[in-house]
Amino acid sequence: EYEEPLTTALWGTPSHPALITAWWVPELFGLAGFIIGWLYIILDSLDDGERPSPSPPLILIGISFFTFQYWLSGAFYSTGVYRTTILNIMSVTAAAGFLVLDKTFSGFLVSVATAIGGPLIEVGLLSTLQGHGGYQYLDKGETGLFPLWIVPVYFLGGPAVGNLARGFWNLLSRESSS
Repeated sequence: EYEEPLTTALWGTPSHPALITAWWVPELFGLAGFIIGWLYIILDSLDDGERPSPSPPLILIGISFFTFQYWLSGAFYSTGVYRTTILNIMSVTAAAGFLVLDKTFSGFLVSVATAIGGPLIEVGLLSTLQGHGGYQYLDKGETGLFPLWIVPVYFLGGPAVGNLARGFWNLLSRESSS
């Protein structure tokens, strides 16, 4: 829940808008995507094997699956599903998503870093932005700040963003070599 939300009705209504965010969220997501993407590209370049080349449909499936998992976690919480059940389902979807979408060691390292780093960044945001345009989770969870089921959601963000970066990197590498 944002302290000073920006809303857009889109297909929603003014009382139930389709988009609710804060001014700093797009910039923060963009920075996260930049960091995750470059981590994938750098770690892939250190591997002596063939550079992963995900197809455009696989990239879109990965982004869609991550978006679905993100939405599903909130939908489960809002309908009263027990926190441990949400954590278990999010963990299974994160593992299955990784096995279908990535399966590389570099991808695993970045996904683990994302699953650890994302929540740590949230601790900082939740601690410093309160009263200054920040936010809070409706479910403060096991940590007192957020529920643990965000960890596997962050994990699945790795392959979604990483494969997008790989796709762009491969496209740009082909164009620059021709």
